[in-house]
Amino acid sequence: MNWESQRRELLSSDAPKTGLGPLRTVADAAVGLRIRPHVDVWCLPLLVPPADAARLARLLPAGENACLDRIASRARRQRACIAWASRRSILARYLRCNPDEVAIVRHGRGAPTVDASGHPLHVSLSHSEDWMLLAVSRVHRVGVDIERIDPDADVVRLARRFFTTDEAAALSVLPEDEARRVFFRIWTRKEAVLKGLGGGVPSRLRAVPVGADEGRRVVRIGVSDWTLHDLAAPADYAAALAVRGDATILTHGVLDEGRESAVV
Repeated sequence: MNWESQRRELLSSDAPKTGLGPLRTVADAAVGLRIRPHVDVWCLPLLVPPADAARLARLLPAGENACLDRIASRARRQRACIAWASRRSILARYLRCNPDEVAIVRHGRGAPTVDASGHPLHVSLSHSEDWMLLAVSRVHRVGVDIERIDPDADVVRLARRFFTTDEAAALSVLPEDEARRVFFRIWTRKEAVLKGLGGGVPSRLRAVPVGADEGRRVVRIGVSDWTLHDLAAPADYAAALAVRGDATILTHGVLDEGRESAVV
């Protein structure tokens, strides 16, 4: 199934991955003379050795396994299994519980949330092909999105359908390769915002103006300001984070404990 078909099937994606270096403390991260609570962002691969995949699969409860059974593609089912189990592995460390005790709930068609039993924990999860992103904050509502850049996507036509008039116009005058990169930059920003708001449908993308220029950007959605960050991503992927308000971003990978980005 190509990227465009996947978008029509389902707007939201969902995913993270397993046991990495130790988490930073919950203490606020300092930026110069100011203190801002931070957001952790995990960028992790979904291709793992068979032994690790089997271990992760054992973390999933019956309800999530039933959801996996409804995914027709074997490859997508395996990636989703690793992603959902990895989410549990990471969140268990924030909640100081076992992975199978993490209470992940879904309200209607909204994005999955975490019942932290009175402990504030905002979580957003996204995966595409071989990679995933997980954003976690104890203070800020967050949304995150990662997408593989599809070389066959008709980005000009899709932009006219889902983007604002200004965004589609900016895209239409760019060379083909650059237009494709910019399209996925805009798309991931929009999805990140919608996920931060609790989920959405493709028709809402036009109502979320995010701009085409690179770099940090603040947008007003309703009565709230959301700060958009273009995240570093693996080759041929685009990724974005939306944070309600302002926060320091700490990024995490498989081999590092977390490094504070220059984003404030």
